[in-house]
Amino acid sequence: MSGAQLIAALLAPVIFISAAGLLVLSINTRMMGIITRLRAFHWERHQKERLGEHAEAQVLDRQIEAVTRHVIVVRNALLRVLASIILTLITCLLLGLAVLWPPANAAAILFFVLGFLAMLAGLGYYFRDVSMALDAARDEERVLAQIRAERRT
Repeated sequence: MSGAQLIAALLAPVIFISAAGLLVLSINTRMMGIITRLRAFHWERHQKERLGEHAEAQVLDRQIEAVTRHVIVVRNALLRVLASIILTLITCLLLGLAVLWPPANAAAILFFVLGFLAMLAGLGYYFRDVSMALDAARDEERVLAQIRAERRT
């Protein structure tokens, strides 16, 4: 393997890592926003219970459950993408080692494939997150409409 081939082989995973880093930034930002919302729901639920507004507290309980499910999906996306970065870093190390010990190429290919699969799994969870984004808001509006209707009667 020539020097140019070695550099090309080592740079391919680096580009993958750079893209994954941007995805991690995006996913982490979403997760922090969801966690902030979850904490606000917990506080608001506590206030509703204190004021004796039990129906509104039950609505918040549903929201808390939905947002908790949502943040778990986002966490799973983040963990899978982080795993893909780790596996790709191992790939880089193995490609470097392959210069001195050629059998490391086979291991490098295996770790690259595993990293790629981890990235695909992370993207799958991220797609699920996007599809869940409005579910909690729609559920809240439906339940609040029922509460308003009950108060009118």
